Amino acid sequence: MANMSNVLGLIFANMHELTVTDLTKNRAMASIPFGARYRLIDFPLSNMVNSGVNNVGVVTKSNYQSLLDHIGSGDEWDLSRKTGGLHFLPPYSNNFGSTGGLYRGRLEALAGVIGFIKNAHADYVLLTDCDCVANIDYKKVVDYHEAQGADITVVYGKTLLTPEQTKTRTILKVNEADEVVDVLIRPEMAGEFNASMNIFVMSKEFLVKIVNESASRNLYSFEINVLQHRLDEFKVVGYCFDGYYSQIDGIQAYYQANMDLMNKDVRKALFNFTDPIYTKVRDEAPAKYGLEASKEQPYC
Repeated sequence: MANMSNVLGLIFANMHELTVTDLTKNRAMASIPFGARYRLIDFPLSNMVNSGVNNVGVVTKSNYQSLLDHIGSGDEWDLSRKTGGLHFLPPYSNNFGSTGGLYRGRLEALAGVIGFIKNAHADYVLLTDCDCVANIDYKKVVDYHEAQGADITVVYGKTLLTPEQTKTRTILKVNEADEVVDVLIRPEMAGEFNASMNIFVMSKEFLVKIVNESASRNLYSFEINVLQHRLDEFKVVGYCFDGYYSQIDGIQAYYQANMDLMNKDVRKALFNFTDPIYTKVRDEAPAKYGLEASKEQPYC
């Protein structure tokens, strides 16, 4: 069984913003409002805390003022600590030359915080984006990673997708031994697929190695340059998450994910007393619904 105090959590606050540009003009993907009370970062951050990960870094890129206001020092998640706790990791411009610190992909983002990763007292690193709304036990993922003896574990969900939806996803082909044998990046296909939830587990030593190797070759995409192109070199396994999740990869998906909260089964899957989703408490008046309010109101 994994010791979760030896796991470093890294949350990428700005990934996938091009899929919802109308919502991210003035804010990071992580600080997009959800369910009239929460922000998207509340889900991965709460999942980490509930799973026992108490050393978390939030990797930012731009437009993170509202995110700073929301997460503050991490008090709401019990991450305001002298040891470990919440760390805000803005871009470091010296790493990327003319790009001014605005990294092009996950590998460059990791290169920008490689000092923080190296100095962390951790055996494993858990990476996640903010585009998935889910309540997931990361401890099970890390335990699975250890049991499989994997180099990389990718969390995925089985879901029906249209060609328009697969254009924003990473699709995995997994064999009977749960090994990832093929990776498709943003294909245009329809059907049921193993869609990556953009959650990864690796040992710290392995992660530092591939980040340094990629930086020396000017490579910046983890999905393309590591998962896809080096799949034969590493043992990559898939962890299937069979609970409810919604991936925010467009305005319609964002609207539908919010509307799903009208379903009590979805609410029960996301919000429960055992593994609550924490957020910044604001002493404001609650939302008010008029007599003519209807969940069937068409989206405009």
